[in-house]
Amino acid sequence: MKNKLIIKGLALVIFLLFTLTAVIPQTIGLKIEKVNLNLSKSRGYIQDLIDNASDGDAIYIPSGVYHENIVINKSISLIGENKYTTIINGSRNGTGILVNADWVNISGFSIEYCDDSNTTAGINILSNYNIIIENNIINNGYGIVFESSSYNYILNNVISKSRLGVFLYNNSNYNKLSGNTFYNNGLFVYQSYNNIVENNTVNDKPLVYLEGESEKVILDAGQVILSSCDDITIENLNLSDIDVGIELFNTNNSKIIGSEFSNNKFFNIVVFHSNNNTILNNDLSLCRFTCIGLEYSDTNTIIANNISNNYEGIELYNSNFNTIKGNKILNNRYEGVDLVDSNRNVISENIISSNYNNSEGISFFDCYFNYISNNFISKNDDGIRLHYSSFNEIYYNNISNNNKGLGLGYHCNNNTIDSNYISSNYENGIQIYLLSKNNSISNNILSENIDGLYIYNSENNIISNNSFFNDGLYITSESIENNVQNNEVNGKPLIFLKDESDVTIDTAGQIFLINCDNINIQNQDLSNTAIGVWMFGTNNSQILRNSIMNNRDGIYLEKAYNNNIIENILLENIRSITFINSERNKIKNNFISKGINGILSYSSDNNSIMDNHILKNVDGIFFSSCKNNNISSNNISGNDDNGIVILKDSSENTLIGNNVSLNSCGIKLSGEDRHLCKYNKIIDNNIFDNSLGIELVNQAYYNSIFHNNFINNSQNAFDDLNNSWDDGKYGNYWSDYTAKYPDAKKLPFKGIWDTPYEIDGGQNKDNYPLINQWPKSRSSNTLETRLTFNNLFLLLFERLSNIFPILRYILRFG
Repeated sequence: MKNKLIIKGLALVIFLLFTLTAVIPQTIGLKIEKVNLNLSKSRGYIQDLIDNASDGDAIYIPSGVYHENIVINKSISLIGENKYTTIINGSRNGTGILVNADWVNISGFSIEYCDDSNTTAGINILSNYNIIIENNIINNGYGIVFESSSYNYILNNVISKSRLGVFLYNNSNYNKLSGNTFYNNGLFVYQSYNNIVENNTVNDKPLVYLEGESEKVILDAGQVILSSCDDITIENLNLSDIDVGIELFNTNNSKIIGSEFSNNKFFNIVVFHSNNNTILNNDLSLCRFTCIGLEYSDTNTIIANNISNNYEGIELYNSNFNTIKGNKILNNRYEGVDLVDSNRNVISENIISSNYNNSEGISFFDCYFNYISNNFISKNDDGIRLHYSSFNEIYYNNISNNNKGLGLGYHCNNNTIDSNYISSNYENGIQIYLLSKNNSISNNILSENIDGLYIYNSENNIISNNSFFNDGLYITSESIENNVQNNEVNGKPLIFLKDESDVTIDTAGQIFLINCDNINIQNQDLSNTAIGVWMFGTNNSQILRNSIMNNRDGIYLEKAYNNNIIENILLENIRSITFINSERNKIKNNFISKGINGILSYSSDNNSIMDNHILKNVDGIFFSSCKNNNISSNNISGNDDNGIVILKDSSENTLIGNNVSLNSCGIKLSGEDRHLCKYNKIIDNNIFDNSLGIELVNQAYYNSIFHNNFINNSQNAFDDLNNSWDDGKYGNYWSDYTAKYPDAKKLPFKGIWDTPYEIDGGQNKDNYPLINQWPKSRSSNTLETRLTFNNLFLLLFERLSNIFPILRYILRFG
């Protein structure tokens, strides 16, 4: 203590010598008439004086506004005439005064608007033995910053409305702050020791700074900073409108109880390198950064606090063995609880809700052996999200109404998720993705999520004894090597077969077949789940007379061959039937309605789609990169966008004998860049009552369209490319032909008109337009034939109605 007093006494003597006996150069401010300088005259004025001064000089600055960013690299005194009228304005262009030299004294200024970023300072000190006295420091990013700076004296300054008032960090030691007044900011100390902070106020209340103290109780303060303390109790304070409410640095066994925090800029409470402290029953809100932050701090307890409407709720960084229990963590902008490099913590019995802006209720990054239990987690973007985190245990939580419930991503291994209730999340209940392995997902109830459990590119996980209600399992082809056993979907078994053959499935809520052969699925109700039937590498199997409704995917085939999908009802699935890299499958006599895609096919060849009723989807049939498929004799009607759409790299497909009606566009062919849609045949179809009958655009070349009946479409056809519209003898029937060509003549005994039909969009023509409808196409232009068609259709489904009572009200025709 004696050495401290000697050092500080020397600094004061030097300051007096500077101000009373300084040698004043002829160019300094004292020699200049005292005038208020305007903007155009002020730039560089003070800096010029400093550049022309020598060590030991005192520079006096008259009243005025100086728009400058000043660097002091000499041991001088810079003295303003009046701290209210001598103004250094940083013009939001950087630090106001940067001090690189020792033994600098600054007094008598207002220093303002030095805030081009949040960390720009009014005064930034990188040196020692400086005196900052009687200044107004206002509206800056930081007020005064000391970096590795010691033996400085900060006396009787007013520091206000900055994001942070005074910041001592990185071994800024043996400094003294006395008699300073802080408004709407305060003091922040990090890795700095043996400082004296006394007789300062924050928002007209005491700034309490204790260093090396123990067994004290603090009941009145505007801000509390504890450094190297033990057993301090802070109770019943109101700490608002400052930068940091309470800071604990290297402080142990202390308590923060029953206090209110509001509208603070950095932290409501921050704990650095401090252990075994308790934060209990506080009300903490409206913090613009992290409400409660722990860094390199262990065995602390955060219990029964209200933490709401902050930027972030609780953050732990490199902090272990802490307990977060019984808190209400609500309406924070980002994470409710965020753990980074933190292990063996307990998070239990909290309500964590409505934390938003693409953020999680609880987030883990590179964390191990944490225990999360009995929390109610709702209305967050993600309920719980783990990245690069392993050996964590998640038990007995209620996770509901989030965007995603619980996610394991990016190499999350050996975690346990057990006995949780996970419901009504808008996407996945549980998501496992991107090389997450050896996790155990057991005994959970998953209800009313889009997907109950979604697994992407992750293997060797155990999925057992879970109950799914109105959702289910969804996996991708990169995730087939998981162990799935003893799960239920809607009270029925989740069937997951690998390398099986010659099996008949008689009861199932959901079915997964991997590398199987000759599996028979019939007369099942596979509804209200993620995927009704999922087949990978499965061949020669039958999906016959099943009811598959209200799923994300009805039937999904990948690398599957020679399968039959016959007489199923697929209703209100997002995608009713999907083919990926699958060949020689038959889709026949199915009723497919009210989905986004009725039949969706990518890179799949030689499949047959026939005699199906594909109604009221967004797209009825969607092909991309598909070849040699046969689409025949289907009724494709009432789809919002396209009845049939065939896209890039699709060739040699045949569309024959279909009724295509009441769609926005009946048939669309479109390529992309150099990916042609070519050599497809569209023949013998009835295309009627669509907004646009057929459209060929964007690299759809060399296709053949003939022997079709185009009837009562708002626009029959559009083609701006090079395609064929007749076979050299006969073309198509056009219901608007006589209106467009009233003077055309019938060619005797030919059945065609003498005038070609011009196709809108380019130079294409149907050179042999038909006088009457093409007889091999099923006519759809009379009431009689429509009624006959509908009666046949109703008879088919009446036969099945004993199995599928839903059929009694599905169909809507006419």
